[in-house]
Amino acid sequence: MPESLCVSQWAKILRDKNLRATPQRLVILKALEELHSRSEHRHVTARDVFEHVQETLPGLNVTTVYRTLEGLNQVGIVDLMTGTKDQVRFSLREPEHRHGHLVCKACGQVETIDLQPVHLLAHAIFESHAFAVDEEHFTLSGRCKNCQTEDWHHDHGHHHEHGHSHSH
Repeated sequence: MPESLCVSQWAKILRDKNLRATPQRLVILKALEELHSRSEHRHVTARDVFEHVQETLPGLNVTTVYRTLEGLNQVGIVDLMTGTKDQVRFSLREPEHRHGHLVCKACGQVETIDLQPVHLLAHAIFESHAFAVDEEHFTLSGRCKNCQTEDWHHDHGHHHEHGHSHSH
């Protein structure tokens, strides 16, 4: 578990990125940190953060929280991940814990993956297209194991009923 940073450490990180250490940035960063320590999954929505900080900063609205998180993403303090149904999730960047994501389009579950296979894929794409893939924010969307099984039953269910009737 990474130890939590005190407000003055966050303020220094912001200033190093040429951002003013405003109370709302500091509160939002602390909120991300606190939400991380609570859940096994580190990616939260702007609304999660908003709900966490609204007592501390009653004047804040979801849009401001979202814009602040986006700004922190642009300077590399916060990671951004697009999940299902256009839902964007945020997490504190952890350079020692780099990973990619598999997002299920059906149920929204997010799984983290090791970046080794991603690195190989990125290299192959660079070789063939001279395109540099951003490995820091690698997200693949598809269907998780559970949703594939449900789909299979849904798609194949009606075939089984007729499969065993032998009319000769």
